[in-house]
Amino acid sequence: MKKYRVAFVGAGMIANSAHLPAIGELAERMEVVGVQDVRREAAEFMAAKLGAPAFEDAGEMFERVKPDLAVVTTPNLSHEPLCRLALSRGIHTVCEKPVVLTYREAAGLYETARRSGSRFFAAQTMRFTQDLSSLYEISQMGVLGDIYYCDAEFFRRRGIPKWGMFHMKDQNGGGCFADIGVHMMDALVHLTGAQKLLSVSGCAGSRLGASDEQVYLSMEEAGAFAGGVFVPREYQKGEFSVEEFAAGLARFDNGLNIQFRVSWAINLPSSEAMQLRIAGTKGGYALPGHHIYTKLGNYRADIHPTVVDNTRNQKGWGHWEMYRHILDVLDGHCEYMVTEREVLTTALILECFYESARLGREVLAKDIAPDYE
Repeated sequence: MKKYRVAFVGAGMIANSAHLPAIGELAERMEVVGVQDVRREAAEFMAAKLGAPAFEDAGEMFERVKPDLAVVTTPNLSHEPLCRLALSRGIHTVCEKPVVLTYREAAGLYETARRSGSRFFAAQTMRFTQDLSSLYEISQMGVLGDIYYCDAEFFRRRGIPKWGMFHMKDQNGGGCFADIGVHMMDALVHLTGAQKLLSVSGCAGSRLGASDEQVYLSMEEAGAFAGGVFVPREYQKGEFSVEEFAAGLARFDNGLNIQFRVSWAINLPSSEAMQLRIAGTKGGYALPGHHIYTKLGNYRADIHPTVVDNTRNQKGWGHWEMYRHILDVLDGHCEYMVTEREVLTTALILECFYESARLGREVLAKDIAPDYE
């Protein structure tokens, strides 16, 4: 079997905490041959653990190490040019979520991949967790019928990432919705069959992040589960320029409505995990806990299936199963689970949301992407 040469573009928290350990468990099939980061010290720190060369320029790294696969884990707004750089050279590319924040950029990356014959993998890793895999499987059994309403929530009471550029609009484009909300929207777009988006109405707020308030919290509470294995950038609260709270409603042409709420900082209880409430014509579903609400004949019935985690994932992240799936795709055994249609729809939701929050009104998908079908 082929052994794939992997180059990392970005050497921050998610690269060190999730992508690298997941790839490390597949050492017989994947070898890291280069690490790039615009901060030389971060690239050298990660590369030293691997015995690989460190680079400041991605193009130079691609020329020097000739990778089969690039893993892009940089701030959001650099995803598109870096992925395009790799794809245009025929390098298969994995990109951390959100891939991009606009429909046009997402469509452009897939077009670049088609022209070069490379594969593009959107790292919507929550798809690969046991909870969501089980939800999808049970839904496919027809237990829920036609899904017409979804409610999604994930609150961090205090959990603003303070190790990178998450909080900077000129680097990341968005805040908590682009960070956590994109997981929720991708999960539900996939579950409901990537229906045609009609509109998004959203609001975004920032009341706590840039204040003088200091609240003690752990790295884990802010979404980092491997502090000490990367070189964090110094956090400056004066740089905070994105949303810490987001809420809204996405409407689809089949009558589906998705309501969402997400926060990095809010004076409400933290969520233990992503909370989903899904209503279908035959039954409803609630996560966490895997509760099914349906009926047996004339009787209301609650079903609580026993879900056993058979994945190899760690820390609740799906990167471990994702890379096993990517190897199967590259070896020609299957198609990638995260489809182009789903990525385009999720990117359009993100773009419509931020435009709606900016304008203070509902935004129609056709006004953003007239060619979207």
